[in-house]
Amino acid sequence: MSHAITPTSFEQLNLDLAALNAAKGRFASLPIADRLQLLESAAAGVSEVQEEWVAAGCKAKGLDPAAPLAGEEWLGGPCVTHRNIRLLKHALADIRDHGRTVIPADRVSTRDSGQTVVKVFPVGGFDKVMFTGFSAEIWMEPGVTPENLTETMALAYQADASKEGAVSLVLGAGNVSSIGPMDVLYKMFVENEVVILKMNPVNEYLGPFFERAFASFIEADFLRMAYGGAKVGDFLCKHETVDNIHITGSDKTHDIIVWGPPGE
Repeated sequence: MSHAITPTSFEQLNLDLAALNAAKGRFASLPIADRLQLLESAAAGVSEVQEEWVAAGCKAKGLDPAAPLAGEEWLGGPCVTHRNIRLLKHALADIRDHGRTVIPADRVSTRDSGQTVVKVFPVGGFDKVMFTGFSAEIWMEPGVTPENLTETMALAYQADASKEGAVSLVLGAGNVSSIGPMDVLYKMFVENEVVILKMNPVNEYLGPFFERAFASFIEADFLRMAYGGAKVGDFLCKHETVDNIHITGSDKTHDIIVWGPPGE
């Protein structure tokens, strides 16, 4: 498989961003039933491409796809993407059935200072086995109590949430193959935004698999893919249609986006 992918033209990027901009309000108002259907389609799509996804990653890294080390390509790619989709479906079902995501009472506590704490990890047997010894909790901001905690959760799904929508640029990471797809899922289903995902040149050969996996998102104009190097990234970062930028990358990339090249 060749890793050479033609950079997306500026003309095409303009068309893609226009389509996303036109669809952002529609997505922001999309009923939960339709969102769950999108996630079902995504799960089926990932299943369809997962073997090709892993094989391409192994080939790019010179790994034997039948060797134990190829397991990292599975775990760091399709497996965690499937899990992410499943957890999002569970959270949306909670919101559909209860009006909010459900947190067991034994996961909420209060520090001596009065600060509310929520234990969020591990959740279930998978986390306990895969991440033995690790745990995580969120220390809530002042004013958040166990009684009003739910008012601060799933803000995009509350009745008074803005339905104007937004266009988010996700600059894909090049080290772990699932980061780009999961960033898309987060921006769409947690922050309620449509997305243009610019693939990192390091692993842009995976882009066609992601396009197939998330075909339902693309067909609905909720997702677009972009390919290319710094010029494409610069064009997208400065585009007036892009409302925000999500990046997994170095401090140098951050500084160029925020401050411009050295000397400016």
